This record gives sequence, structure tokens and C-alpha cells, in this order.
Amino acid sequence: MIFAAPVAAQNGRNTTAGLISLVSARPRLGEFSGSADIGYGNYDAVQGTGVLNVPLGTSAALRAAVNYDRRDSYLTPANDTYDVDPFKDNLSGRLSLLVKPTDRLTVVLRGDYSVIKGHPGPQVQLSTLYQGPFANPADGELGQNPVPRSGGREALSTVGYSERRQSNRDNRSWGIQGDVTYELSETLTASYVGSYRKFKRDEEFTGVTGLVRATGLYATTPQTFDGDYAQNSQELRLAYDSNALKLQAGGFFFREMSEVDFFLYGSQGFQPGQRGYIFGFPQDTVSKSLAFFGQGTLTLVDGLRATGGVRWTKDDKSRVGATMFHANLSDPLAFTTGTQPGTTNPRSSRDSLNDASVAYRKVT
Repeated sequence: MIFAAPVAAQNGRNTTAGLISLVSARPRLGEFSGSADIGYGNYDAVQGTGVLNVPLGTSAALRAAVNYDRRDSYLTPANDTYDVDPFKDNLSGRLSLLVKPTDRLTVVLRGDYSVIKGHPGPQVQLSTLYQGPFANPADGELGQNPVPRSGGREALSTVGYSERRQSNRDNRSWGIQGDVTYELSETLTASYVGSYRKFKRDEEFTGVTGLVRATGLYATTPQTFDGDYAQNSQELRLAYDSNALKLQAGGFFFREMSEVDFFLYGSQGFQPGQRGYIFGFPQDTVSKSLAFFGQGTLTLVDGLRATGGVRWTKDDKSRVGATMFHANLSDPLAFTTGTQPGTTNPRSSRDSLNDASVAYRKVT
């Protein structure tokens, strides 16, 4: 089951980064129906979907959908200290309401919620799949291609290093969306599409920080990733459609925010208690876009059309981020060389700040 925010400017002109239109099924008026399917595969893969459509009188209907998706890991861990199964364990649901009080007015409201769990687990090393050499060739000489190793699935999928901590994924996503269409006349239609979405990412895992090319072995560190994301999208559009002329005009607003904390533990050679043991990249971003657009297509003769359009856009983007070297997560950011109280700082590592913003206006 795919959950997607409504796509702004469904005709494409006002999209901010290309157009991918994913539209979920609407409730059906006057119909009581349902469906269910379930599948099972190797690696204890289970996929199931259930849908129920319920009429609410003659002018409204409700549609509920639920999806479950689970699978174990394809990999065999180096030891049994930490769990790698299930690799994914996801549960999602969507509730949709369709109201059509008149032939001209249609209102669709949707809400969805997803729980995304599992164990991201380790990765297979390069040396597990190939024999050396992995080192860079000497200057002026051609390198040698690594030789693929032979063996069955289990041998080639066995991880050659131990995880540094229990990997875990506990992510949540939810959103609400509204779609209103009103036919002002046989040729003129007003439309509104709006949505608000939230995504919370909470993961911990053993991350790869480098590759020892001489051996094909990975350098690894425990890592955590916490992120909060919010997205607000609103569009109002007026469309005219006759046999020879098609016109549309409207306004669009988009705002996206993120708050991210990505931390690596012990990756810089420091020990617990030393400043630099926690190496991280906290950052906040804001992206806003306001636009007004218009487009028209005129059929000159059969097989020949002329299309023209204009769009005014105001974009504002900002990012405040840091590279931090801390002994504790609670240590304040300090953008000067020195030590935190009670810790040592053998490399004189210091936090660094990145504060940038850009704003521009454009007519296309």
C-alpha cells in the first residue's frame, strides 16, 4: 500500500521537483463491498491487504484499507548476539470519506497512519563476495578485477563482522488530505487539494564508516538517526474546458520542515567521556514555496494545438546545521576550540556551524 500526499498542480506546471501522481482509490457511492488478499513467501514474508467500502446513505461512502508487510532478513549474522529478524514489520491503514451532496460538488477526505518497524541489521562485506586484490594499483598501472567467490546463498550472505549494538527501526508516519471539486458550470470547475503530513524516524544501527581496501573489511561504528519531518501542501485551481479552449489558473503553497539528529559513536578514535566520542550532524531545514500560475491550450485545427503559460514563484530555503564533537548528547554546542568540563580533548576538536539561506523569485 502506497501512501502519498496529493500532488500539486496535477497538470504538471507547478510541480517543484518533477511530477509523480499517486492517487488512492476513492470510496464508491451506494456500494457495500470488500476484498482481502494475503501472501506468504520464503524468509517468512507475509503480505496482506484488506479493503472495506461502506455506503452512508445515497450521497456519502466510507472506505477503509489496511496493509501488513513483514519479512525476515536476507543476511546471516556473524553471531547471535543481536536480532536481525524481522527485517521489516510494517502496518498501515487508511480511512477515506466521500461526500457528494449535489451533482456538482464532490468532497474527499483521507487520513492514514503507518508504523514502520524492524531491524535494519548489518551489511555484507566486499570480501565476502569477492577475493582480492582490493588495494589501489600503483601509479600508471592498471588494477586487477576482484574474483567473485563461489559458494551457496548462505555463504555469500553471511556477515563478516559483529554488530556494535542492537539495530532497531521504529518509524511513524501519518497524514490528512482533502480534495474538493465544484463544477461552477458545464465548462468551469474549481478545485482544492490540500494535505498535511508528518514523519518520525527513530533508528539505531551499526554503520559502515569506511573500507580497508587492502582487506575488503569494513570499519564500523554504532550510529543513531532521529528525524522529524512535516509537510504542508495547499493548492486552489480554476479550470475552463470547452471544445476548442482549455484554461487553468491557480495558486499553490508548500512548506516543508525537518529536524534531524545523526550521531556516530567512537568513529573519531575517542573513548567514552572524551570530547569527540559523539560525532554528529544535527540540522534543521525549512523550505517554503508560493506560486501563482496560469496555462491555456487552444485547438487551432484538428491535430494542431497551441499552448502557453506563465508561473510566478517565490521560494525561501534555509538550513541551520552543525558538525559536533561531544562527550555527551546533552553537551551544549560550542564553536570554539577547547575542552568540555570533565573531559579531555586530545585533538582540540571543535564544533562547527553551517547557517545558510536562499531566497529567490522567478517568472517562467
